[in-house]
Amino acid sequence: MERGYFAVIWCFGERWFEAWAPDVIGATVIAPSEEEAVDELQEQLTACLSSCDGGHLPAPSSRQAAEAKADALLRECDPGDYPSPVAKRVEFIRPGLLKGDRLEHLPSSTQVRCMPTASV
Repeated sequence: MERGYFAVIWCFGERWFEAWAPDVIGATVIAPSEEEAVDELQEQLTACLSSCDGGHLPAPSSRQAAEAKADALLRECDPGDYPSPVAKRVEFIRPGLLKGDRLEHLPSSTQVRCMPTASV
């Protein structure tokens, strides 16, 4: 089975897309298109996972559990932070450089841009 994480891609309005992988703290991106959000999230996942203690990756949730976690995170946001989503879809994202349950060495040019997320 391919190793990766389910992500929720939200559309909150014209040119406002966010992709969240709720199993990985900090794996969130904002982008002007759905395609860019998915591409950037794959990079974000790789960067965030490269800093995992001992190189062991968080256990991935099922599609339904990941979607439920993302929905809960959205509900926890302060009123007015987000409008009602225009669209939402769930996609399986495979981070780059995965080997088994560990990440292979990343080039030193990889930058971590992790943003905090609420724990679920």
